[in-house]
Amino acid sequence: MKAFTFRKLDAFTTGASAGNPAGCILLDSCDAMRDADMLRIAYELGGFVSEVGYVRQTPGKEWDYELRYFSREREVNFCGHATVAIMHDPCFFWNGPSSRPKQFSRNTKQAVR
Repeated sequence: MKAFTFRKLDAFTTGASAGNPAGCILLDSCDAMRDADMLRIAYELGGFVSEVGYVRQTPGKEWDYELRYFSREREVNFCGHATVAIMHDPCFFWNGPSSRPKQFSRNTKQAVR
């Protein structure tokens, strides 16, 4: 079984285990995990976080990252608190303040922004 990096992220707070929690799993490719597995993981984490965001880099595309969101029941088009938490989590996207990107674009089922 392949191992993935998982983090519980808290949006809209400066403290740990406060605010609005979401899970995040970093994928290395679009076929790294099946949809059924994403849903199963979100279901299993349902008492811990309300949604899980799956994120992967998309080099060579018009957007920088692709995000997908799953609740316990299904894939959802967009999850605001998960997006905010993921995009502000330094453990996923950069190595220190000087390397932090100035702007992100992302592709979700909702739209490319």
